[in-house]
Amino acid sequence: MNLNRIKKLPLTIAAFVACSLPTLATYAPIPAVEQGRLFTLYVGAGCYYDTNIFGAANGGINARITQAKKEARAKIARASRVI
Repeated sequence: MNLNRIKKLPLTIAAFVACSLPTLATYAPIPAVEQGRLFTLYVGAGCYYDTNIFGAANGGINARITQAKKEARAKIARASRVI
């Protein structure tokens, strides 16, 4: 085993971690629908019918799929000014 390589491993790991830390902070703009609102609620629903859910050549199974989606977003700011 090469001891010189083992000595460089912690330095390599530290450099990788140090370089990846700035990428953790990302800019996410507020969508136009949510601008100026404290609370936004999204609601959606859908329904479809599938005649052969597994794609079998014989004896397909029918299914009716119903979906409901709900999502709530609250805007909580730490500062009184938004930049």
